[in-house]
Amino acid sequence: MAQIMELGRFYDPQWNVTREGLVDRREGLLHLAEESILAADPRIGSRTCELAGLVPLPCVQASLMVGAALNYVDHAAEANLKPPVAPLLFGIAPEALLGDGGELPFPTAADLAFGLAEPYVDPEAELVAVIGTEGQIVGYAAGNDVSERTWQSAVGTRGLPWLFPDSVGGQYECAWFKSLRGFKPLGSLYRGDIDPKNIRVQMLVNGQVVQDGNTRDMIFSVEQLAAETARLLHLERLPAGTCIYTGTPPGIGYQPYHPERGRPSLKPGDVMTVQLSFGAVTTHIVAR
Repeated sequence: MAQIMELGRFYDPQWNVTREGLVDRREGLLHLAEESILAADPRIGSRTCELAGLVPLPCVQASLMVGAALNYVDHAAEANLKPPVAPLLFGIAPEALLGDGGELPFPTAADLAFGLAEPYVDPEAELVAVIGTEGQIVGYAAGNDVSERTWQSAVGTRGLPWLFPDSVGGQYECAWFKSLRGFKPLGSLYRGDIDPKNIRVQMLVNGQVVQDGNTRDMIFSVEQLAAETARLLHLERLPAGTCIYTGTPPGIGYQPYHPERGRPSLKPGDVMTVQLSFGAVTTHIVAR
């Protein structure tokens, strides 16, 4: 598998079914897979369908989702924190997944905890590692670790745990301020000749680049993050479809320690795009 292949999941409204396969953007076709796109050999068959009639879905139907906090030195610095000496991991609710081109409903006060009333929605461009059917990293996707910062700040102020293993003694727990509806956009799965240590990671908001980093600056590699996830959750191997959001480079909007670098919260009408060296995922923020 020398070249990079784009594999995707789509909803076919004509037949009310989910389809998986090899995406051919040039021809506008989906070459249907006979096995899961997470399998070592997804067995791409001869049957095709047109992409134009399909609705993009996240590349996996995840049961386990994990994120890495402060996995870039410069991102830790902008948060006024020292780089971690071990991976800082947190859980994400799989229900937060959203496909490419999807709509993220802007949260209201009713969605927040602690009586908070003014949401601050902040995007984070990330490389996502995806676990295959054999328990190993099978490919990568563009992901957006959207976060609601007022809730996150309130959790920190109150000293409440949200990182493994402190959250619930090593058991799986979610960072709910990162798990609201639509808060985890995820694009297609890319497999093949990919070096996870040299991938450009950008965030564009309304076409303007606001984050521009490279995975070579990550503190912990994707393999280290996967191994630590399995260790902390007491798993011999990670289940197929596990998604690991591997951390974001510097340039987030919420900057209490460097207000001159900060940006206002995103709002309905804004468009976010995570652009990697080989793929992207775009999200539209809409009012409820």
